[in-house]
Amino acid sequence: MRLPSTRIIGDPVLQRAIIASKLTPPRAPAALIERTNIARLLEGAGSKRLLLVTAPAGYGKTTFLMQLRQDYLRQGRKVAWLTLDEGDSPLSQFITYLIESLTYAGCPIGHAALTVFQKSAANDVEAFRNALINEIHAYALPLVIIIDDLHYVRSEGIPALLDQLIDYAPTNLGIVIASRHTSPLSTARYRIHGDVVEIKAEDLQLSYQETHQLIQHALATPQAPPDDVSLSRHLHEVTRGWVAAIQLAVISVKNGVPPGKVFSTFSGGMEDLTDFLYTNILAGLPDEIAEFLLKTSILQRINVELCEAVTGLPDCPQLLDAVRQLNLFLLPVEGMETWYIYHPLFREFLQMNLPGLPEVNARELHRRASTWYENQRLFADALHHALAGEDADSALRLFEKSAVRMLGEGRFHTVIQWCETLKPPSIAAYPDIWIATAYSLMLCFRLAEARRIMRRIQRSRLADDALTQFRLSVIELTIAMYQDDGEKILSFYAQWPEALPFQDALFVPAALNPISMVFSQQGEFEQARDIYHYSVGIPDEEKSFMATTYQQCYLAHAYALEGRLKMAERLLRDRLTLSERRLGYFSEAACAAAGFLAEILYETNRLEELCATLAERMAIIRDNLTPDGIIKPHVAMAMAYVSYGEHEQALSCVEELYALGRRTEQRRFIITALGVRAFIYLQMADPTSAAAATGQAGDMVKRIDPQAVLAKEFYIIHALAEIRLLIYRQDYQAALDRLTTLKARYVNPRQRRLALQVAALIYLCMVRLRPEDDISESLYKVLLEGRAMGLVRLFLDEAPLLGQLREVAGAFTADRRFNDVHGYLAALLKLGGELETTPPCLTARETEILIALAAGLSNKHIASRQHVSVDTIKYHVKKIYAKIKVSKRMDAALYARKAGLVSGASSTSPTLEFP
Repeated sequence: MRLPSTRIIGDPVLQRAIIASKLTPPRAPAALIERTNIARLLEGAGSKRLLLVTAPAGYGKTTFLMQLRQDYLRQGRKVAWLTLDEGDSPLSQFITYLIESLTYAGCPIGHAALTVFQKSAANDVEAFRNALINEIHAYALPLVIIIDDLHYVRSEGIPALLDQLIDYAPTNLGIVIASRHTSPLSTARYRIHGDVVEIKAEDLQLSYQETHQLIQHALATPQAPPDDVSLSRHLHEVTRGWVAAIQLAVISVKNGVPPGKVFSTFSGGMEDLTDFLYTNILAGLPDEIAEFLLKTSILQRINVELCEAVTGLPDCPQLLDAVRQLNLFLLPVEGMETWYIYHPLFREFLQMNLPGLPEVNARELHRRASTWYENQRLFADALHHALAGEDADSALRLFEKSAVRMLGEGRFHTVIQWCETLKPPSIAAYPDIWIATAYSLMLCFRLAEARRIMRRIQRSRLADDALTQFRLSVIELTIAMYQDDGEKILSFYAQWPEALPFQDALFVPAALNPISMVFSQQGEFEQARDIYHYSVGIPDEEKSFMATTYQQCYLAHAYALEGRLKMAERLLRDRLTLSERRLGYFSEAACAAAGFLAEILYETNRLEELCATLAERMAIIRDNLTPDGIIKPHVAMAMAYVSYGEHEQALSCVEELYALGRRTEQRRFIITALGVRAFIYLQMADPTSAAAATGQAGDMVKRIDPQAVLAKEFYIIHALAEIRLLIYRQDYQAALDRLTTLKARYVNPRQRRLALQVAALIYLCMVRLRPEDDISESLYKVLLEGRAMGLVRLFLDEAPLLGQLREVAGAFTADRRFNDVHGYLAALLKLGGELETTPPCLTARETEILIALAAGLSNKHIASRQHVSVDTIKYHVKKIYAKIKVSKRMDAALYARKAGLVSGASSTSPTLEFP
């Protein structure tokens, strides 16, 4: 039924025109993204009387309601829509619009109830309610009433009427209400009876994946920027999934602003966002709430006591509660009751408007905050505000109290920066500042500068201070780890427990990590784990978060070398999740856990997850982590590129590691990079370059004392590069001799992963040298061990080994003695076959699109199947053509058939399903 754009309602007093646009939802965006998390929340919502959506402006409430409406219509329900505005507070007008929304939705009900209301002397709401409920019940068909923007309503009568409609709702009626502010309805009562489903801001904010999908939808044109997940990740971190802010940033890109500039500088100060916030939020607030917001915007997090100390306003509890009730971008701090933070972009916007507040001195606000935090012994926060308040004396004093704690949170660059800014005049007066700065410089590979400060400390009167000497010895111990000086590390360990006279929350755990690493490299895994018992006396809540993060990483490292990959992965995932939640996605702790996890993801062939985990973190990893935390992700990333056939990118990744090793004089970086470089060149069928890289590594290894504690690792890297080169040249006898020596001298059987790699290559050489011998038992042991550890890449990366497995598979699987590994072997060969037939240069999505092209599907049909826009498909098709060097669909289809893709394909990084 069509409704005229306006018409005069029956009430002769109001004489208001019906605005048809209020009875229909806005036009849906061209490409809506699927909200899987909300879909889970809505499971079972059909039986509830009320669905309540509460979130600030710009979080996509209306868009969500539009998607919900479409779902209801597909289910065969009638859906009435009503958008409210400032003029809808009179109860009579609300009732009139409510009935008109039913009419517009095609429901022939409500007019009798409206007549009852209009003709009664006192506009009898109860009579209207009874009549409407009876009509809906008699109608029988399922009906949903959606009311958007309830926050505009100022009348108490409207919420009371809605409460009554919900209370007496027949089974065929559901009500959906969206509001910016806390609902005036009897929500608590509905919760008790299980009659409500609530969707809040934290549910509506986009996840990273949804942010990335939204950006790709919006920018899916031939001129779109690269599909760079780091851009999406940065924007997601800044906006915290606030839909309006993300869309405004995308609009800026579409208007010609370079994506890198928009995503790197996007803040609450952007012109469009400022207009949006001022118009929709600040302009309509009472003066006292606006003043409260502006004054508290200097704070990173707030509670009542802090707000009282900073603002000087007497009614802070009521004002904070009002801000909460109005849903003004105030988010609870996880794990900290009574504490809140403003959405970062909203806070920046408020800070921009703070200077406009009369008689307000921002420096004085910061100094009040600094005093409050210091009284609470939260020295790092107090220091931040002292600096912002330009109080240098207080800043120095607070820096001394917080420097070691900041170091323990991984804020190395901040410590260095503040030391350079504040320039403490005396080492003896500020020992913690100088110790923390020396440690930070060392962790950032500025070893010479760290040692200069350490010498200055030794020359000061702190030379006689036992705690200072202990901390300096721990810095020396960590430098020894950076320089692969295992002897020095073990000599420090020989002094236990005398070397640990203190229960130092940072330096004790930090001292244990290098020692654990040395034990792991020697295959002494129990000692590698037991070493951490020395820190048992320190309460967990007092331990340095960064040091204990590395503790988890090195424990996982020990488990991984031992072949217990599942245990290693569990430790790393737990720490990664905790680090992201506590310190942020890009924190040094999160990057450290991600770097160690990358090795496990690669070994188990989860390449896409590996790339997504590391892609945006590599710049931080290069500058801020220990040697193992840098080497592991670089190697994993390079090997993943090789698996995708992206050899140039793999070499580029290895060159970064090599250059970093040259700059920081880290020989382990250099030798590792040369070993991986040799592997990549063999994959590119370039044995000459592989031999050059192997020779370079050999020259370095010759200069290392073979008896040194950590020398084995260097010899193993070089030996494996030489062995692969010999196998490539089919000199199996020389390779076998080299493997035999390697196994006897350098491979600890308890290092099961390495031992299995050597055993697999020995099997390969033996079967190639003596094909007539039956060495099925050797193959069985290799596969049994590989299956137990869950290894995949060990077999897929060694192409000659994979080829040999394929040759013997028929005879091997016919032997019933080896039944328990037949499935594992079949899965490995299946993965190997898929990797060979899948175009190595294409991503998983591009491969799927190429298959669809070869099958003759149109762009529109492919877009429908992929749940994306046609422009997105066109964008990907252009990228596919460039990669496979064709210019038309027919040639692309021919390429797909030659590659064996038309009959089906899978992701280039499938995981192995064990039988």
